[in-house]
Amino acid sequence: MPETPPDDDDRDAKTLAGLAVAIVLVVITVFLLVELKRGTATLDCIAAGHKNCVPVDTSKM
Repeated sequence: MPETPPDDDDRDAKTLAGLAVAIVLVVITVFLLVELKRGTATLDCIAAGHKNCVPVDTSKM
């Protein structure tokens, strides 16, 4: 039965770390895109001359 060289464990750890970094970057990118879309919609509403572009949440009052 062949034994795995010690470098394989190190390579696996680096692969998992790279995958984790990639997933974090994707999550951050999606969050930023959603926030930019929301901000753009608000700015478009204001540019169109509407007065109630950002409704106030009164449910907590």
